[in-house]
Amino acid sequence: MPFYHDRAAYDAFFAEMQARYGARVASIADFETLVPESAYGLGRNLSPDVFHFTDAGHRLLGTAVQELVSGSSEVRTTERHALQ
Repeated sequence: MPFYHDRAAYDAFFAEMQARYGARVASIADFETLVPESAYGLGRNLSPDVFHFTDAGHRLLGTAVQELVSGSSEVRTTERHALQ
């Protein structure tokens, strides 16, 4: 699946937020690889839509957010690792 943004700029943004604010202001939950391509919805041109998921994709995201806010999650919240 292609990455739809400038990878360097995307990763630099999160690195800057971490450097500037750390965990003092807010934590960043890294759900970037949570939803597999098979759970992406389809866009107007029938290409995978990384922003709109199928029901299964929404369930995955909803469960992860619920676990995060309830404190039962193991999601990284203070580090962000760039995908190579």
